[in-house]
Amino acid sequence: MQRYIRHAFRLAFADDEDTLGEIELCNSKEDFEAIAVKIAESGVRIYFLLDQANTFDDEGGVSRAQVKRRREGLDWIDRVACEHFLILSSYKKAKACEKVAKMDFFGGLDKVCIKSWLALRGDCTK
Repeated sequence: MQRYIRHAFRLAFADDEDTLGEIELCNSKEDFEAIAVKIAESGVRIYFLLDQANTFDDEGGVSRAQVKRRREGLDWIDRVACEHFLILSSYKKAKACEKVAKMDFFGGLDKVCIKSWLALRGDCTK
């Protein structure tokens, strides 16, 4: 999962050499949590879009180990996104921290859903 976050951060901060340098130094989940906090403290908010979040559900006859791994993954995403915005689709059990602006879209994310969410937040003018 860290690999995906690293790629997302690289894309988001492609024009910021200092932040890119810090991203490259991240070697653990805790490093990514720390950089997410630092980015938020600088006044920048990131939109984390997690489509098909129902893959984190513990339904469907999966083993306890798989359930534990899924919960740990979603808990980590919550910690990374805590000072930012987390947009989930198809997930009923998310426990995002109280600071996160969270919106659930049952049925999946699409252009209309995202635009509607941004308009509700006042972040979309078109």
